[in-house]
Amino acid sequence: MYLRILLAYFYYKLLIKSKTNYFSL
Repeated sequence: MYLRILLAYFYYKLLIKSKTNYFSL
């Protein structure tokens, strides 16, 4: 369960980073 939350957290962080880069471009 903990691993799943951690994975989701990292995925969410990556998604935000990707979105920011996209908008920055």
